[in-house]
Amino acid sequence: MDWTLCFRARLISPYFTRILMLSGIAITLAVSLNLINGFTGQFSIGHAGFMAVGAYSSAYFSVNLWGESSRTSLGGGTIGWVTSLIIATVVGAVFAGLAGLVVGVPSLRLEA
Repeated sequence: MDWTLCFRARLISPYFTRILMLSGIAITLAVSLNLINGFTGQFSIGHAGFMAVGAYSSAYFSVNLWGESSRTSLGGGTIGWVTSLIIATVVGAVFAGLAGLVVGVPSLRLEA
């Protein structure tokens, strides 16, 4: 069964869809912050900023560089959407990592 059918057939209301998406974002942030703060004991000031860079770059890639024609050329349906999601996630992670590198390298050279 195509999982997007629930959204297209309005079996799940747009309100609950938005709540699910925002909850997923908050869970992702909490788990990743727990990796830094919980296991290493370090505090990340730029955590939300790096997430914003990754989210913006993956959204820009999905909308402007990876359009509907690319999704349908991958087979359309769920396979095209899942492949598009995976590629956009990798693009967002790469750009967030590059932003972290740009901020992190000069920060490591600071002395007290």
